[in-house]
Amino acid sequence: MGLTPATSMRPGHRWPDHFIVGLERLLPAQDRGPPRGLGGNVVAAMTGADSRHSVVRVSRNPIGQAPPVVRVDVMKRLVLMRHAKTEGHSPEGDRARELLPRGREDAAAVGHHLADLGLQHAMVSTAMRARQTFEALGLAITAEFQDVLYSEGPDTMLQRISETDEDITGLLVVGHAPTIPHLSAELGHASNPSEADALQCSFPTAAFAEFTFEGDWADLDRDNLAHIALQRVERPVRH
Repeated sequence: MGLTPATSMRPGHRWPDHFIVGLERLLPAQDRGPPRGLGGNVVAAMTGADSRHSVVRVSRNPIGQAPPVVRVDVMKRLVLMRHAKTEGHSPEGDRARELLPRGREDAAAVGHHLADLGLQHAMVSTAMRARQTFEALGLAITAEFQDVLYSEGPDTMLQRISETDEDITGLLVVGHAPTIPHLSAELGHASNPSEADALQCSFPTAAFAEFTFEGDWADLDRDNLAHIALQRVERPVRH
């Protein structure tokens, strides 16, 4: 039985009691809750065909009380990427700097890595090099271009990430150094402190860091990052 993040279930969704019993029967005997009417909890993990999954938590109530409440925690995926290789200067200013041919090639190669991650939306700096990087990725996802991703630091970037619609389970952010490396190091420190330290020293153009976590985007803040897992870091072969 497989469930994907595309299901219509939402936090607080209520299912009839006969469904709860059917769900419990899917579990091994040792993992089942107490008999009906005695209360207790049933927890079932339903994994889809890909690496994304929904964790269904079923709270069973005694007979005569409120119907059971089902909460679905969907795995979220976040990718932070630095723009690709860019020309050294532009007569029109820093924002107008464009990708070099090598930068377009590197971004296209990264696009192949990202294509199967289930990304649905992107937040991109308004600088020309970031816009061109996103275009060269070749991803068929929606995008919004935000000036603060060019002008502000990691705190603002994390705030904007936390404002993501909860229906989105895969988010890409394309920005600049030092903000992208700094925020990547913060997000990855709990799960992989050595790699997180390395990110601040080595985060070349067209590199990206991939993170996953269960919960809501809205819960992300600098005091609530311990549940985030750094899955991988990809750096281009040629820096």
